Amino acid sequence: MAINNFIIVFVVLIIAYFNIKKEYEKSVCILGVSYVCLPAIKTGNGIALNSSYLLTLVCVMMILHIIVNKKIYIDKTAIQYFVAMNMGLAVIGIALLVNGNPKWGDIIHFAGMEQYIVGVYSLVTLIKTHRLNKRVVFRKIITSVIILNYIIGMIQLFNWNLGEKITRQLYVYGGKDAPINTMKNEVGRFTRIFGTFYSPTVLGVMSLIMLTFMAYELISDEEKFAQNAILYIASLGLGLLAFSKLTIIGVFLTWILEFVLLLMKRKIQFIRKHVRTLGITILTFLVIGTLQCMIGLGPYVGYYYFKATNIKVALGSRYENLIEGNYTENTWETEKGDNGQKEIDQGEEKEIDQGEEKEIDQGEEKERHTGNLSDTFEIFKEHLFIGVGPGQVRNEFVGDSEYITLLHNGGVMCFVIYAVFYGGLIMGYYLQEKYQELFILVTIGIGGISMMIFSYSCIIPFLSFCICVDKEEKILNERNNC
Repeated sequence: MAINNFIIVFVVLIIAYFNIKKEYEKSVCILGVSYVCLPAIKTGNGIALNSSYLLTLVCVMMILHIIVNKKIYIDKTAIQYFVAMNMGLAVIGIALLVNGNPKWGDIIHFAGMEQYIVGVYSLVTLIKTHRLNKRVVFRKIITSVIILNYIIGMIQLFNWNLGEKITRQLYVYGGKDAPINTMKNEVGRFTRIFGTFYSPTVLGVMSLIMLTFMAYELISDEEKFAQNAILYIASLGLGLLAFSKLTIIGVFLTWILEFVLLLMKRKIQFIRKHVRTLGITILTFLVIGTLQCMIGLGPYVGYYYFKATNIKVALGSRYENLIEGNYTENTWETEKGDNGQKEIDQGEEKEIDQGEEKEIDQGEEKERHTGNLSDTFEIFKEHLFIGVGPGQVRNEFVGDSEYITLLHNGGVMCFVIYAVFYGGLIMGYYLQEKYQELFILVTIGIGGISMMIFSYSCIIPFLSFCICVDKEEKILNERNNC
């Protein structure tokens, strides 16, 4: 048995054990951490599968166990989520059959989208039925995720051979080896940590979501300030060690959005604490950046930190010339980097070195002048209403953006379904003063700029947190007299 499968079987047995012992908080916590950090399932013929399929099956079995033994809690918001997402999925399925080019991999992808929906619904149901304190549960999930990612991340950073072996064995599957291959072929070391993921970009998005959760804890729970501050700094540190431009941009963008919201609501005491969070953020940037320079990553610090200050440049590799759609696979033009520098693409983002004027994209040497989503957008414009489904029709790149991918897969119809549901959810949380859920949901939306966030199992626990809301619950702590 591969080490992957041994780990997975062991974790599933632990979840089952705590569930049978009625220690539901422990079983749900381990389940949440597993969605984020559990390795891929490996088969004997070299095929790998995301372990979330098995975890969702475990969720369903736990739900069935509840149905047999006690009354299950039916959550209204979770039902709305389930119906809306399946409506969108139905559109994508029709698009795949009518306009797409169905392949076996597309069918698996389609099934994966459904298990994602079931996973979120099931996790919400488990939390509600067992009357768990969701903030306590998710603090424990985040703490465990942070620890696991620092352990593996430090191995990656300081021991290339062991780090590469762990990353390839546990987390690289299904053709997702471009980032690690680029590290090996072009750099020869981990200049960016991957953590428990196949790409530093995914780690960056997860970091942004976790620090958003902890940012709210910082301003709402003064009694645990030191603990919350440590977890906040640790979450931000993961994103900076991954050199994620989205984390660098997103942490300040979310801070501004939160500040404006609190100002509109005249939460003066919260505003003062929120400004304090900004100071902690800036200090963390300085400390982590200094440490990175001390271990020989100074050129990358300058490149990523300063590139992130220009949003247009930061997102150019994905979105440049999107509307014009002048991308063709065989048409490339030389593009100078800053000061005639060479840009080396590390899977989904780039780092800089001196030399010739060229770009290396995912291990393949190409010179280009437009973002990799331009051709994907062109396909959408040809099938505006329902798209073409979750697969390629003309070798276009599908990924790196939830929004372009959603338009490509399900057209305007699917996009509107998602927009209405999540827009309504955000507005409802604003009116109900459910700020923690609102902030996290907005952050997940920001994450969709750089990854297909609604198709990644690692987001399941955090989306579950957003959906799992009691109408009578006041998220704002009344003892703060805000």
